[in-house]
Amino acid sequence: MTDRVIVRTPDDRATLPAELRSLSNGVHEDVLIRDRVYFVAVDAAPGARLYLLLDTAHVESVEDSVVAVAVLVGLVALGLSAVIGFALSRAVMRPVTELANDVSHLDPSRRNERLGNRFSNREVGVIAAAFDDYMDRLDGVLEREQAFTEDASHELRTPLAIIASAAELLAEEPELAPAARERVLRIRRASGQMQSLIEALLFLARGESGGAAQPCALDQIVREAVEVVAAGAATKSLQLNVDVEPWWWPAHP
Repeated sequence: MTDRVIVRTPDDRATLPAELRSLSNGVHEDVLIRDRVYFVAVDAAPGARLYLLLDTAHVESVEDSVVAVAVLVGLVALGLSAVIGFALSRAVMRPVTELANDVSHLDPSRRNERLGNRFSNREVGVIAAAFDDYMDRLDGVLEREQAFTEDASHELRTPLAIIASAAELLAEEPELAPAARERVLRIRRASGQMQSLIEALLFLARGESGGAAQPCALDQIVREAVEVVAAGAATKSLQLNVDVEPWWWPAHP
């Protein structure tokens, strides 16, 4: 705290503490008076002498209070900055998260499902519009692929059906020689394999599973595959021998 002493008469000077009497004009630090430390300012005035005493303990107490308040204000400001930063980051990332969530829930079977109209007034609207443009081009590709598979299915199945039916009729001819009959049967088997292959390729092109798995004779599939190339091998003086044991496996033929 601050004390002020004015000395006008010798009696006033006699009441001063001995530590103050010898001080000259000016500011004095660390003046010990009755076990307390003071800052003392001394100045002369007409007919008087002024002593101003400031208790250093009070100054230090004020300094400690100021430091504590500053630390508290800093911590509060840091906490508010963290909260505001987190809120702003959530606000900035929310549209991106929503766009990612909408993209993950898109159903490929539903055409013309677009995202640009949902984010037209937001920052990610440009990304959503670009994604919609990509989806438009992808739909065009899928439509052309679907048209191709449908045309290919029709154009390939029809001649194979004609070949299979013609081979079946030829195989029933009684005048047919055994060697010729074997060739006709080979044609019928090859057309059947080609039909199965086309069905499998169409299933893959459409992303279909091809039906439930069923027991398949793998050894028979191997023999049928060998029969397809056996005739070509014979023209090159090659003989193919099949030695496989019966084996069944659950799959689509």
